[in-house]
Amino acid sequence: MTENSPALFSSWCPRIALFSGALIVTTALLHRLLGMPTPLALNLFLVGFALAAIAFLLGAVAIGDVWRRGADGGAWAVIGMAVATAVFCWPLAFLPSYLNTPHINDATTDLTAPPPFQSLAKERSKAGAKHPARHPGGQSLELQKAAYPDLRPLTVVRGPDETYELALEALKRLRFQIVAETPPRPGQVGTIEAVDRTTVIGFYDDVVVRITSDDGRTRVDVRSASRFGTHDLGRNASRVRRVLAELQGRIDASVSTPSQRFARIKSRLDKGKSQVKRGKGSDRKTSDRRRGSDAARSGAQRAPVPKARPPG
Repeated sequence: MTENSPALFSSWCPRIALFSGALIVTTALLHRLLGMPTPLALNLFLVGFALAAIAFLLGAVAIGDVWRRGADGGAWAVIGMAVATAVFCWPLAFLPSYLNTPHINDATTDLTAPPPFQSLAKERSKAGAKHPARHPGGQSLELQKAAYPDLRPLTVVRGPDETYELALEALKRLRFQIVAETPPRPGQVGTIEAVDRTTVIGFYDDVVVRITSDDGRTRVDVRSASRFGTHDLGRNASRVRRVLAELQGRIDASVSTPSQRFARIKSRLDKGKSQVKRGKGSDRKTSDRRRGSDAARSGAQRAPVPKARPPG
């Protein structure tokens, strides 16, 4: 090689790096918007990150060649390594969550008997989910108990039917896709199964809400589970909290104190009185108009009619 020949792999480094970034972005868009199967999307993500790693290594080789014999192409190698580093910045941003959250992919408020998936069990099998519909139990429950002690059932002094409707409204307000609805019946619990998607890539996570009644009180249990991945980065526990918080907000909004009920009744009475007053005023004006028109007609009738004169 001559002194001015390009460095080894200096032209291939930015090409492979740009292709890896384009592959990852295109896969994310296809999965989020056009329904690409999740297993295929995961494999394409792995290919994209592998290509980014190869591009970074090729850039390092090119930089070494430039340093050793002063070859050209160092700028292209630096650009390719920068693009490859930018590609890896996305997964590295989740590293703190990976290190600070338990290694689980299922969260529930009932550690003894987690709510089961019924209709969603079939959906998970059709989608090729890596994990079964049943809760893993064992170590997963112990890790959740230590990391998320705040995940507990919600107990309300409401009937099961009313609580079921409020829970359904809460899931709809959170923009979950409702898959199955089983209203509570005597001797039968009520369940709502829904699907939520992550914001960027659109991974599917399953949610089930169980409503049980006991001694005039209603207990609400929530479970959220990922279909893919062994680590949820705390996403399922956060989703359970969101569902419980939204349901609690719906319950608080439907409760009215005696003062609020009195104010509501008073506003209705005041509104009715104002309508009655307006009605009386309009009736009085109408009657005055009628009297004036009657008087005008009677005056016109009483006016003398001029006699006709004989022609001259």
